[in-house]
Amino acid sequence: GRRWPLALAATLLGTSAGIALQQTALAGLPGGLAVALLSTAPVMALPLAALEGDRPGWRGVLAAAAALAGVSLVAGLVGLPGA
Repeated sequence: GRRWPLALAATLLGTSAGIALQQTALAGLPGGLAVALLSTAPVMALPLAALEGDRPGWRGVLAAAAALAGVSLVAGLVGLPGA
């Protein structure tokens, strides 16, 4: 009985705030960087999984770390000359 308010809030927040932030990123960043940042949405959902009682395995944590490292590299390369 307690899950449907959380599901409703997540749906509304994910839809409205997510689309607004996506449009802001696409408007203000270079295309490749915006897409790289947007692709981290599943990684950013991992900490919220604890609210549902889910725990990612070590492979999930390793994949999340690799994804964040890759996006960090892309974000760091954007300001370099010729990038």
